[in-house]
Amino acid sequence: MSDAPEDSSLENINIRHFKLSSGDDVIGIVVDPSEVEELGLDEALIVLSRPMRIEIVEKTDRTIFLFYNWQPVSKYPYCFINPSHVVSHTECDENTKHQYVSVAASVIDETATPDAIDDDLDEIDTDERITFMSDTGSNTIH
Repeated sequence: MSDAPEDSSLENINIRHFKLSSGDDVIGIVVDPSEVEELGLDEALIVLSRPMRIEIVEKTDRTIFLFYNWQPVSKYPYCFINPSHVVSHTECDENTKHQYVSVAASVIDETATPDAIDDDLDEIDTDERITFMSDTGSNTIH
């Protein structure tokens, strides 16, 4: 995999990987506590925007990240996590942030056409691709 661009605009975005007591690995943008206060929500909860469950598959020659919508029937693009269910968490590195944003954006981009997706795939080196597997089991390579 190649490194993320040095002039990344994602450097100051708090994208974190959470390991939950359920065994789920979840990645998402942590909403700033001051924004939570403005919304009148419980500040004790962790609020994630665009959460995705991830599976990490180790192969002999590469590591593959599988991203799945987490709570796919949610009416809103955010969820709440009780901190007592968090086993560990860490801020993601720049490359992982870029991969997450790319997949999350493609999931919510309803205007994406098959031709546009094919054009995007042609621009990505095979080593930079990640696999997105929907809950239906079909694969899309990004």
